[in-house]
Amino acid sequence: ENSTGGGVLNVNCAPTFTYTIISKNIAASYGAGIMDKGGTSEITNCLLKDNISTTGGGAGLCIVKGAPKINGSVFVNNNSNDTTDADGGGAILIRGAKLEIVNSIFTFNAAGSKGGAIYNSESRLTIINCTFSENRATLSARGIWNDNNSSTVIKNTIFWNDVRKSELGGSGFEVSYSCLTNTNFMGNGNINEEPKFVNSSQPAGMDGIFGTLDDGLRLLNGSPCIGTGAVTGAPETDILGIEYYDAIEMGAYKHLVVNNRDCQFGRLNKDGVFYERAPAIVYGLRFPSDIRILAGSNSATVIKVFVEKDKSLRNKNTLSVDIRGLDQDGNRIPGAVDIPVTLYKVGEERNKYVFQSKTAAQGKYIIFTASTHCQTAANPYAYVICTRSFNFDAFVK
Repeated sequence: ENSTGGGVLNVNCAPTFTYTIISKNIAASYGAGIMDKGGTSEITNCLLKDNISTTGGGAGLCIVKGAPKINGSVFVNNNSNDTTDADGGGAILIRGAKLEIVNSIFTFNAAGSKGGAIYNSESRLTIINCTFSENRATLSARGIWNDNNSSTVIKNTIFWNDVRKSELGGSGFEVSYSCLTNTNFMGNGNINEEPKFVNSSQPAGMDGIFGTLDDGLRLLNGSPCIGTGAVTGAPETDILGIEYYDAIEMGAYKHLVVNNRDCQFGRLNKDGVFYERAPAIVYGLRFPSDIRILAGSNSATVIKVFVEKDKSLRNKNTLSVDIRGLDQDGNRIPGAVDIPVTLYKVGEERNKYVFQSKTAAQGKYIIFTASTHCQTAANPYAYVICTRSFNFDAFVK
């Protein structure tokens, strides 16, 4: 605990923070996590969480002058308890400075006054491909507050599910190719549609670790933020290091999609080599005892999935997905459940990584059924997935 800069106090220096966790610091005034006075810090792939400023603002990071840069970092559950109009910013307070933030997450931060995530005063702020969710402000601007002739340029960014008041408050905003609930910023490629997060209430995912494939602020299939960002000025990779190609997403995450358009159906020959074969839908499956018999028949299928190359998959030999069967129109089937399937990397084709549900040494066949009976992954013989037309979505975990 300190009066300012409870975790780090930087005065006129240029430190670099990489893969650093700054957590559970308390300051009586500003910058419980980091207080940056006149420096040019670089913050990359860092986590700033659970920091508290009892008065003042910028519980995660307070910047006075300087020109720091933030990339691929997460600000979560930082709290500025100051209730005056002059200060705020649950995560960041910036004053008289220039700040660029790229590929970063702001979630569950709170301010007792304005700017649940960021309070921008007399400064120039640039935000590119970031995600703001579940931030709170007592007075105004649960996302960002601009004060005292400040300017904020926002591109390819999502503001959604924030709590109380508008996401953006004050003046001096230039917003393009972003997703907001606030309809005052429509035009310039902006949209006002739900981004469809995987699970915004669990932003770090089931494993509790930010920066992994199960993060809750990734986008579901069908999100309007997929491929609708601006290419010009966008980063080369997302927050996970996944490379962008032609299309750019809004938000911090590139969408990794696996569906029936990215796969082949087939079986394995006696040598364990995949060969393409039309799949079958089983209509008579009603009892668990049938699964073992069908797994050894021609009704059992191997799916071969092609996934775009990226850094996060380079050293992964398995891919965990939840497969959801759909009807002929692409809608969820009533009574159908998501089935967890493990896919195994078998090589590269079409300049993509290739994964299969079964190889010669491991994995299981898949039985597609029109019935909602016996849907399961909990047996050694086959995955049983309900579908009506071999149409499905798979959510990478």
